[in-house]
Amino acid sequence: MVIARNEHLSQAAVSNIIKGRKQIMDTIKASASVHSMFISKKRTVPLEEMEQLLVTWMEDQIQKSMPLSLLTIQTKARLPFEELKKKYDDTHNKDFVASSG
Repeated sequence: MVIARNEHLSQAAVSNIIKGRKQIMDTIKASASVHSMFISKKRTVPLEEMEQLLVTWMEDQIQKSMPLSLLTIQTKARLPFEELKKKYDDTHNKDFVASSG
């Protein structure tokens, strides 16, 4: 009853979930691929450092009540990334696109 009340569910729904937990877990395990359990691509040092610099810059802009657009952020991300790529002699990241994601 407590779970149902806290999660805004019916008692019957919570009861069905608890009764079917083994089947639910088996379904989840069967549907998850082996590759989804591991990080497939590690971020490079230039990318990590660029993200830290970008977040710092964005926080500064927000403090100053400056408007931020997607285009401005993407442009700001590209500039330091190219410099950091040279600094770390990174040949893995050929093209950094600064996606909207």
